[in-house]
Amino acid sequence: MATFKIDGREIEIRDGQSVLEHSLDAGIEIPHFCWHKTLGFDGNCRMCMCEVEGMPGVQIACGMQPSDGMEVSTQETSETAREAQEGVLEMLLINHPLDCTICDQAGECPLQENTHKYGPAASRFEESKLTKPKKEDWGEHIIFDAERCILCTRCTRFMSDVRDDDVIGISGMGDKSTLTLGAAGELKDDYQLNVVDLCPVGALTSKHTRFHERVWFMDFAETVCPGCSTGCSVTAGAFQGELRRMKPREVGLAGHGPVGPWMCDTGRLDIDRWNSADRLSEPTVGGEAVSWDDAVQAAADIASKPGAIGVATTMATCEELGAFAACFPSPEGPRTARSGATDKADGFLLTADRTMNARGADAAGIGPRVKAFGEGVETLFILGDDPVEVPDTVTSMVVMATAPTDLTRRAQVVLPWATPFEKTGHVENKDGVRQSLSMLLQPRHAGPAADVVLRRIAALVPQPEPEEAEA
Repeated sequence: MATFKIDGREIEIRDGQSVLEHSLDAGIEIPHFCWHKTLGFDGNCRMCMCEVEGMPGVQIACGMQPSDGMEVSTQETSETAREAQEGVLEMLLINHPLDCTICDQAGECPLQENTHKYGPAASRFEESKLTKPKKEDWGEHIIFDAERCILCTRCTRFMSDVRDDDVIGISGMGDKSTLTLGAAGELKDDYQLNVVDLCPVGALTSKHTRFHERVWFMDFAETVCPGCSTGCSVTAGAFQGELRRMKPREVGLAGHGPVGPWMCDTGRLDIDRWNSADRLSEPTVGGEAVSWDDAVQAAADIASKPGAIGVATTMATCEELGAFAACFPSPEGPRTARSGATDKADGFLLTADRTMNARGADAAGIGPRVKAFGEGVETLFILGDDPVEVPDTVTSMVVMATAPTDLTRRAQVVLPWATPFEKTGHVENKDGVRQSLSMLLQPRHAGPAADVVLRRIAALVPQPEPEEAEA
């Protein structure tokens, strides 16, 4: 077994991994800017320099493959490495603007954090800082502040290597070098906001969050993007009880497959629908507010009617779908159908199924997708906010939804439902990966969780007699 040492710690060598990757996997910190787990290294920032026994000077850890018996010393044990990194930071900060107090990246900025840990205590630079363009409009979603950029090339590599588009390049030489856009003059890609996540210094900012909430005032939860069946792993952020942003997570790449920890702008920006102020806050029967016990009984009475059909959105969790199916027992299986939006796939991450748990509906035995019911249907129990055409023949209807709709106004029983960011539970993405939802926000209604309510309803619905089941 081939091994090498980092700061005296013996590490087993894995083929294809650099010294930097080995160190990070082992929990040994080596600061860096240009390297990224999915994009690989470019070697231009020089921040990850370390000392290697038998080699002159310092070496970059991101571009160096370990060999058996190699001994590497990081900034923790090598004064040479520490001084080299301090010099890199001093150079990067020479022309960097002192606007941390207003920068959107403040509080989660690698340059800020590395300067605090490894940077010089004072600047020796006495000349005027070089200024570059600010607030350059790069299209629908992005603003570029050139004077903050450290030319790590993460954004250019994402667009060229991941999106196969060389729209971002570098022009100029020396301290005049800057990022530029191609002939099109703007970014038009539906994954462009990933470059904001990748930028380590706040040079690329989102128009949708620019100069909004400070990160230290926000609440965060690791959860799943509900935008489609890919199920991108995300960190969702909220401020004062409202969802404000979603960013892809680099750990637990469920849903990303081999393409990396990215997410589409469509899913990232589709947050307004979860922040609606017009929400259902209490259960009603016949338009009158009632207790949960009375609402559960009324819903069970309707679900027990002969021919009652349940329609569940595939935005619901596995727990909710399983309990919902149990409300409609029959010898042939649950009398259920599913609803949910569909649209065009983009061939990368965004799928045609714009719901997050169709596989969970399969496991629960929920029937095929429907958009409308023909005449003759009299009793429906609808879970979710998806639009479904209901004929005039329907005389009894239960709706569990997040907000008032035409269906809730027609329903005899209305039950409040939580959004995906107001609940815990599990979903299964298109590849069958089971993922967890974490509660970021408190539900807008006071009462039991939806799966608990549905299980209570199911317990009140008569089950088929054994002989009927055999028949």
